[in-house]
Amino acid sequence: MHLSTLARWKAEHKEIRDALKKGKEVVDILVENALFKRAVGYDYEETLTEIRTDADGNVLEKHIRKSKKHVPPDTTAQIYWLKNRKPDKWRDRPQADGTSGDDPVLVLLKRIDEESKNATKP
Repeated sequence: MHLSTLARWKAEHKEIRDALKKGKEVVDILVENALFKRAVGYDYEETLTEIRTDADGNVLEKHIRKSKKHVPPDTTAQIYWLKNRKPDKWRDRPQADGTSGDDPVLVLLKRIDEESKNATKP
Protein backbone atom coordinates (compact mmCIF):
# COMPACT_ATOMS: atom_id res chain seq x y z
CA MET A 1 0.00 0.00 0.00
CA HIS A 2 1.25 3.45 -0.87
CA LEU A 3 1.18 6.33 1.65
CA SER A 4 -1.17 8.31 -0.57
CA THR A 5 -3.65 5.41 -0.44
CA LEU A 6 -3.69 5.53 3.34
CA ALA A 7 -4.13 9.31 3.25
CA ARG A 8 -7.09 8.92 0.87
CA TRP A 9 -8.66 6.20 3.06
CA LYS A 10 -8.25 8.40 6.14
CA ALA A 11 -9.99 11.25 4.32
CA GLU A 12 -12.80 9.04 3.05
CA HIS A 13 -13.40 6.76 6.06
CA LYS A 14 -13.97 8.19 9.51
CA GLU A 15 -13.49 4.73 11.11
CA ILE A 16 -9.93 4.45 9.81
CA ARG A 17 -9.12 8.02 10.80
CA ASP A 18 -10.51 7.45 14.33
CA ALA A 19 -8.67 4.12 14.73
CA LEU A 20 -5.33 5.68 13.76
CA LYS A 21 -5.92 8.61 16.09
CA LYS A 22 -6.81 6.28 18.97
CA GLY A 23 -3.65 4.26 18.34
CA LYS A 24 -1.55 7.43 18.64
CA GLU A 25 -3.26 8.34 21.92
CA VAL A 26 -2.42 4.95 23.44
CA VAL A 27 1.25 5.28 22.50
CA ASP A 28 1.36 8.87 23.78
CA ILE A 29 -0.02 7.73 27.14
CA LEU A 30 2.60 4.97 27.36
CA VAL A 31 5.41 7.46 26.69
CA GLU A 32 3.96 9.97 29.19
CA ASN A 33 3.85 7.27 31.85
CA ALA A 34 7.41 6.16 31.09
CA LEU A 35 8.67 9.76 31.30
CA PHE A 36 6.85 10.27 34.60
CA LYS A 37 8.32 7.05 36.05
CA ARG A 38 11.80 8.16 34.98
CA ALA A 39 11.29 11.61 36.51
CA VAL A 40 10.18 10.35 39.93
CA GLY A 41 12.13 7.07 40.06
CA TYR A 42 10.74 3.59 40.48
CA ASP A 43 11.38 0.12 41.86
CA TYR A 44 11.28 -3.14 39.93
CA GLU A 45 12.06 -6.80 40.43
CA GLU A 46 14.87 -8.34 38.41
CA THR A 47 14.87 -12.08 37.72
CA LEU A 48 18.16 -13.80 36.89
CA THR A 49 18.27 -17.43 35.81
CA GLU A 50 21.57 -19.26 36.36
CA ILE A 51 21.97 -22.61 34.62
CA ARG A 52 24.81 -25.01 35.42
CA THR A 53 25.53 -27.60 32.74
CA ASP A 54 27.89 -30.53 32.33
CA ALA A 55 30.44 -30.87 29.53
CA ASP A 56 27.77 -32.25 27.18
CA GLY A 57 25.45 -29.30 27.76
CA ASN A 58 22.98 -31.18 29.94
CA VAL A 59 21.35 -29.05 32.60
CA LEU A 60 22.57 -30.01 36.05
CA GLU A 61 21.10 -27.21 38.05
CA LYS A 62 18.81 -24.29 37.38
CA HIS A 63 18.67 -21.49 39.91
CA ILE A 64 16.33 -18.50 39.70
CA ARG A 65 17.33 -15.46 41.70
CA LYS A 66 15.08 -12.47 42.20
CA SER A 67 16.24 -9.12 43.51
CA LYS A 68 14.63 -5.74 43.97
CA LYS A 69 16.19 -2.86 42.06
CA HIS A 70 15.69 0.88 42.27
CA VAL A 71 16.00 3.41 39.47
CA PRO A 72 16.58 6.85 41.06
CA PRO A 73 14.78 9.96 39.81
CA ASP A 74 16.33 11.45 36.68
CA THR A 75 16.83 15.21 36.80
CA THR A 76 16.85 15.51 33.00
CA ALA A 77 13.41 13.89 32.84
CA GLN A 78 12.23 16.18 35.65
CA ILE A 79 13.43 19.29 33.82
CA TYR A 80 11.84 18.15 30.56
CA TRP A 81 8.56 17.39 32.33
CA LEU A 82 8.45 20.74 34.15
CA LYS A 83 9.41 22.83 31.13
CA ASN A 84 6.62 21.26 29.11
CA ARG A 85 3.96 21.07 31.82
CA LYS A 86 4.66 24.45 33.48
CA PRO A 87 6.46 26.60 30.92
CA ASP A 88 5.43 29.82 32.68
CA LYS A 89 7.49 28.82 35.75
CA TRP A 90 10.29 26.74 34.19
CA ARG A 91 11.26 28.47 30.95
CA ASP A 92 14.97 29.04 30.26
CA ARG A 93 14.70 32.53 28.84
CA PRO A 94 12.82 35.69 29.69
CA GLN A 95 9.54 36.33 27.90
CA ALA A 96 9.47 38.34 24.68
CA ASP A 97 8.28 41.44 26.55
CA GLY A 98 11.50 41.46 28.59
CA THR A 99 9.92 40.24 31.81
CA SER A 100 11.15 37.14 33.53
CA GLY A 101 7.84 35.50 34.33
CA ASP A 102 8.54 36.23 38.03
CA ASP A 103 11.45 33.76 38.09
CA PRO A 104 13.50 35.12 41.02
CA VAL A 105 16.83 34.18 39.44
CA LEU A 106 15.97 35.97 36.20
CA VAL A 107 14.67 39.01 38.11
CA LEU A 108 17.98 39.20 39.98
CA LEU A 109 20.06 38.76 36.81
CA LYS A 110 18.06 41.48 35.03
CA ARG A 111 18.56 43.85 37.98
CA ILE A 112 22.33 43.16 38.05
CA ASP A 113 22.53 43.72 34.29
CA GLU A 114 20.65 47.04 34.55
CA GLU A 115 22.80 48.19 37.49
CA SER A 116 26.02 47.38 35.61
CA LYS A 117 24.81 49.34 32.57
CA ASN A 118 23.92 52.34 34.76
CA ALA A 119 27.28 52.18 36.57
CA THR A 120 29.21 52.52 33.30
CA LYS A 121 27.26 55.58 32.12
CA PRO A 122 29.01 58.95 32.69
